[in-house]
Amino acid sequence: MISAVKQFNFFLSLLLCLTVMAFTAPSAEARPRKKKEPVRSEFSVEVPVSEVDVVAQAKRDEEKGNVAYELSISTWSPSNFTRPSFQPDVLKFKNGGIPLVGIARIAPLKISEDGSGFHWRAGLNFVNLERQGLSQIGPVEYASSQTLNLISLSLGIEYRGPELWQVAQPYANFSLLPTYLLGPRSPFEEPVNEWGLPMELGAGLLARPAFLEGIFGLGDGAVGLGAHYMFGSIDASSLSGFGGRAFLQIVL
Repeated sequence: MISAVKQFNFFLSLLLCLTVMAFTAPSAEARPRKKKEPVRSEFSVEVPVSEVDVVAQAKRDEEKGNVAYELSISTWSPSNFTRPSFQPDVLKFKNGGIPLVGIARIAPLKISEDGSGFHWRAGLNFVNLERQGLSQIGPVEYASSQTLNLISLSLGIEYRGPELWQVAQPYANFSLLPTYLLGPRSPFEEPVNEWGLPMELGAGLLARPAFLEGIFGLGDGAVGLGAHYMFGSIDASSLSGFGGRAFLQIVL
Protein backbone atom coordinates (compact mmCIF):
# COMPACT_ATOMS: atom_id res chain seq x y z
CA MET A 1 0.00 0.00 0.00
CA ILE A 2 2.79 2.33 0.89
CA SER A 3 4.59 1.50 -2.33
CA ALA A 4 1.51 2.43 -4.35
CA VAL A 5 1.25 5.79 -2.61
CA LYS A 6 4.92 6.54 -3.36
CA GLN A 7 4.46 5.69 -7.01
CA PHE A 8 1.41 7.92 -7.19
CA ASN A 9 3.30 10.84 -5.64
CA PHE A 10 6.20 10.30 -8.04
CA PHE A 11 3.95 10.42 -11.13
CA LEU A 12 2.09 13.44 -9.75
CA SER A 13 5.36 15.33 -9.23
CA LEU A 14 6.56 14.40 -12.72
CA LEU A 15 3.29 15.61 -14.28
CA LEU A 16 3.52 18.88 -12.38
CA CYS A 17 7.09 19.48 -13.62
CA LEU A 18 6.13 18.80 -17.24
CA THR A 19 3.19 21.21 -16.96
CA VAL A 20 5.40 23.99 -15.59
CA MET A 21 8.00 23.44 -18.33
CA ALA A 22 5.33 23.56 -21.05
CA PHE A 23 4.04 26.95 -19.89
CA THR A 24 7.45 28.52 -19.39
CA ALA A 25 9.02 27.34 -22.70
CA PRO A 26 9.35 30.11 -25.41
CA SER A 27 6.78 29.97 -28.21
CA ALA A 28 8.03 29.01 -31.67
CA GLU A 29 5.81 31.68 -33.18
CA ALA A 30 7.11 34.49 -30.99
CA ARG A 31 8.20 37.48 -33.09
CA PRO A 32 11.47 39.28 -32.45
CA ARG A 33 11.13 42.59 -30.70
CA LYS A 34 11.45 45.67 -32.89
CA LYS A 35 14.24 48.07 -32.24
CA LYS A 36 13.16 51.49 -31.17
CA GLU A 37 14.04 54.20 -33.70
CA PRO A 38 15.69 57.29 -32.30
CA VAL A 39 13.37 60.28 -32.03
CA ARG A 40 14.69 63.54 -33.45
CA SER A 41 14.16 66.65 -31.42
CA GLU A 42 14.29 70.09 -33.01
CA PHE A 43 14.95 73.21 -31.00
CA SER A 44 14.57 76.83 -32.14
CA VAL A 45 16.42 79.66 -30.48
CA GLU A 46 15.21 83.23 -30.87
CA VAL A 47 18.00 85.66 -31.71
CA PRO A 48 17.29 89.11 -30.29
CA VAL A 49 17.23 91.89 -32.90
CA SER A 50 17.41 95.52 -31.92
CA GLU A 51 14.48 97.77 -32.74
CA VAL A 52 16.79 100.09 -34.66
CA ASP A 53 17.83 97.27 -37.01
CA VAL A 54 14.22 96.23 -37.57
CA VAL A 55 13.14 99.77 -38.40
CA ALA A 56 16.16 100.34 -40.66
CA GLN A 57 15.54 97.11 -42.57
CA ALA A 58 11.85 97.90 -42.98
CA LYS A 59 12.81 101.35 -44.25
CA ARG A 60 15.22 99.87 -46.81
CA ASP A 61 12.63 97.34 -47.99
CA GLU A 62 10.09 100.11 -48.41
CA GLU A 63 12.47 102.35 -50.32
CA LYS A 64 13.27 99.62 -52.85
CA GLY A 65 9.93 100.15 -54.55
CA ASN A 66 9.56 103.88 -53.97
CA VAL A 67 9.46 106.38 -56.83
CA ALA A 68 10.74 109.82 -55.78
CA TYR A 69 10.10 113.23 -57.29
CA GLU A 70 12.86 115.79 -57.09
CA LEU A 71 12.87 119.58 -57.14
CA SER A 72 16.32 121.15 -57.53
CA ILE A 73 18.00 124.51 -57.90
CA SER A 74 21.55 125.13 -59.12
CA THR A 75 24.16 127.87 -59.37
CA TRP A 76 25.35 126.51 -62.72
CA SER A 77 26.51 129.02 -65.28
CA PRO A 78 28.50 128.43 -68.48
CA SER A 79 32.11 129.53 -68.23
CA ASN A 80 32.49 130.58 -71.87
CA PHE A 81 29.12 130.70 -73.60
CA THR A 82 29.30 132.83 -76.73
CA ARG A 83 27.37 133.01 -79.95
CA PRO A 84 29.04 132.67 -83.39
CA SER A 85 28.20 136.31 -84.18
CA PHE A 86 29.82 137.63 -81.00
CA GLN A 87 33.33 138.64 -80.10
CA PRO A 88 34.16 136.00 -77.46
CA ASP A 89 36.58 138.21 -75.55
CA VAL A 90 34.04 140.97 -75.11
CA LEU A 91 30.55 139.57 -74.78
CA LYS A 92 29.78 136.40 -72.84
CA PHE A 93 26.58 134.99 -71.42
CA LYS A 94 26.10 134.44 -67.72
CA ASN A 95 23.28 133.16 -65.57
CA GLY A 96 20.35 135.55 -65.86
CA GLY A 97 17.59 136.40 -63.45
CA ILE A 98 16.35 132.80 -63.23
CA PRO A 99 18.82 130.15 -61.98
CA LEU A 100 18.83 126.60 -63.27
CA VAL A 101 15.80 124.81 -61.84
CA GLY A 102 14.83 121.21 -62.45
CA ILE A 103 12.25 118.58 -61.72
CA ALA A 104 12.90 114.85 -62.04
CA ARG A 105 11.32 111.47 -61.49
CA ILE A 106 13.66 108.90 -59.90
CA ALA A 107 12.72 105.21 -60.00
CA PRO A 108 14.67 102.24 -58.55
CA LEU A 109 16.32 99.94 -61.07
CA LYS A 110 18.39 97.46 -59.01
CA ILE A 111 18.73 97.87 -55.24
CA SER A 112 20.86 95.81 -52.82
CA GLU A 113 20.04 94.83 -49.24
CA ASP A 114 22.18 97.68 -47.86
CA GLY A 115 20.18 100.27 -49.81
CA SER A 116 22.81 100.89 -52.48
CA GLY A 117 21.97 100.47 -56.14
CA PHE A 118 20.97 102.04 -59.41
CA HIS A 119 18.07 104.36 -60.25
CA TRP A 120 16.60 105.77 -63.45
CA ARG A 121 16.33 109.54 -63.79
CA ALA A 122 14.02 111.47 -66.12
CA GLY A 123 13.32 115.16 -65.80
CA LEU A 124 13.19 118.67 -67.18
CA ASN A 125 15.60 121.59 -66.59
CA PHE A 126 15.28 125.29 -67.32
CA VAL A 127 17.82 128.10 -67.11
CA ASN A 128 17.93 131.69 -68.28
CA LEU A 129 21.13 133.15 -69.77
CA GLU A 130 21.76 136.82 -70.29
CA ARG A 131 24.46 139.09 -71.59
CA GLN A 132 24.79 142.85 -71.72
CA GLY A 133 26.85 145.02 -73.98
CA LEU A 134 26.95 148.11 -76.12
CA SER A 135 25.20 148.26 -79.45
CA GLN A 136 25.61 151.07 -81.96
CA ILE A 137 23.15 152.79 -84.26
CA GLY A 138 24.99 155.33 -86.35
CA PRO A 139 27.26 157.38 -84.13
CA VAL A 140 25.27 156.58 -80.99
CA GLU A 141 26.14 153.72 -78.61
CA TYR A 142 23.72 152.49 -76.00
CA ALA A 143 23.46 149.64 -73.51
CA SER A 144 21.66 146.58 -74.78
CA SER A 145 20.98 143.07 -73.53
CA GLN A 146 20.08 139.69 -74.91
CA THR A 147 18.29 136.84 -73.18
CA LEU A 148 18.40 133.17 -74.13
CA ASN A 149 16.51 130.28 -72.56
CA LEU A 150 17.78 126.72 -72.24
CA ILE A 151 15.15 124.00 -71.89
CA SER A 152 16.58 120.52 -71.38
CA LEU A 153 15.23 117.04 -70.99
CA SER A 154 17.27 114.98 -68.53
CA LEU A 155 17.60 111.24 -69.17
CA GLY A 156 20.13 109.32 -67.12
CA ILE A 157 21.12 106.84 -64.47
CA GLU A 158 22.14 107.36 -60.84
CA TYR A 159 24.10 105.17 -58.44
CA ARG A 160 23.63 105.49 -54.68
CA GLY A 161 26.13 103.93 -52.32
CA PRO A 162 25.57 102.48 -48.83
CA GLU A 163 24.62 104.93 -46.10
CA LEU A 164 27.52 106.54 -44.24
CA TRP A 165 27.06 106.26 -40.46
CA GLN A 166 23.30 105.92 -41.09
CA VAL A 167 23.23 109.65 -41.78
CA ALA A 168 23.97 110.40 -45.44
CA GLN A 169 24.03 108.46 -48.69
CA PRO A 170 26.51 109.30 -51.49
CA TYR A 171 25.32 109.42 -55.07
CA ALA A 172 26.74 109.90 -58.57
CA ASN A 173 24.81 110.29 -61.81
CA PHE A 174 25.19 110.73 -65.54
CA SER A 175 22.57 112.23 -67.86
CA LEU A 176 22.02 113.10 -71.48
CA LEU A 177 20.47 116.54 -71.94
CA PRO A 178 18.60 117.03 -75.21
CA THR A 179 18.45 120.83 -75.12
CA TYR A 180 16.52 123.51 -76.96
CA LEU A 181 18.05 127.00 -77.07
CA LEU A 182 15.72 129.84 -77.96
CA GLY A 183 15.65 133.58 -77.66
CA PRO A 184 13.90 136.61 -79.14
CA ARG A 185 15.42 139.03 -81.61
CA SER A 186 17.93 141.37 -80.02
CA PRO A 187 20.23 144.19 -81.11
CA PHE A 188 22.99 141.57 -81.36
CA GLU A 189 21.38 138.94 -83.58
CA GLU A 190 18.22 137.50 -85.06
CA PRO A 191 15.90 135.16 -83.09
CA VAL A 192 17.67 132.01 -81.91
CA ASN A 193 16.23 128.49 -82.27
CA GLU A 194 18.85 125.74 -81.92
CA TRP A 195 19.10 122.14 -80.71
CA GLY A 196 21.97 120.31 -79.04
CA LEU A 197 22.88 117.28 -76.94
CA PRO A 198 25.08 118.27 -74.00
CA MET A 199 25.77 115.88 -71.11
CA GLU A 200 25.98 116.15 -67.34
CA LEU A 201 27.91 114.53 -64.49
CA GLY A 202 26.88 114.96 -60.86
CA ALA A 203 27.83 113.77 -57.38
CA GLY A 204 26.94 114.59 -53.79
CA LEU A 205 25.19 113.43 -50.63
CA LEU A 206 21.55 112.99 -49.72
CA ALA A 207 20.06 112.60 -46.25
CA ARG A 208 16.68 111.95 -44.65
CA PRO A 209 16.50 114.28 -41.64
CA ALA A 210 13.74 113.96 -39.08
CA PHE A 211 12.48 117.51 -39.60
CA LEU A 212 11.03 116.53 -42.99
CA GLU A 213 8.49 114.33 -41.23
CA GLY A 214 8.01 116.62 -38.26
CA ILE A 215 7.47 119.84 -40.20
CA PHE A 216 6.45 118.92 -43.71
CA GLY A 217 5.08 115.41 -43.13
CA LEU A 218 7.49 113.98 -45.70
CA GLY A 219 8.75 110.94 -43.83
CA ASP A 220 9.93 109.26 -47.04
CA GLY A 221 11.62 112.37 -48.42
CA ALA A 222 15.25 113.43 -48.64
CA VAL A 223 17.35 116.54 -49.05
CA GLY A 224 20.73 116.76 -50.70
CA LEU A 225 23.69 118.86 -51.75
CA GLY A 226 26.03 118.21 -54.62
CA ALA A 227 27.94 119.54 -57.58
CA HIS A 228 27.43 118.95 -61.28
CA TYR A 229 29.33 119.62 -64.47
CA MET A 230 27.60 120.20 -67.79
CA PHE A 231 29.59 119.88 -71.00
CA GLY A 232 28.86 120.03 -74.71
CA SER A 233 27.75 122.75 -77.09
CA ILE A 234 24.81 124.09 -79.10
CA ASP A 235 25.45 125.75 -82.45
CA ALA A 236 29.16 126.18 -81.60
CA SER A 237 28.21 127.79 -78.26
CA SER A 238 29.95 126.01 -75.38
CA LEU A 239 27.80 125.02 -72.42
CA SER A 240 30.68 123.77 -70.26
CA GLY A 241 30.46 124.86 -66.65
CA PHE A 242 30.27 123.79 -62.99
CA GLY A 243 27.55 124.49 -60.46
CA GLY A 244 26.44 123.71 -56.93
CA ARG A 245 23.09 121.99 -56.54
CA ALA A 246 20.53 121.64 -53.74
CA PHE A 247 17.44 119.47 -53.98
CA LEU A 248 14.41 118.09 -52.20
CA GLN A 249 12.99 114.63 -52.92
CA ILE A 250 9.50 113.51 -51.94
CA VAL A 251 7.61 110.24 -52.34
CA LEU A 252 3.97 110.71 -53.31
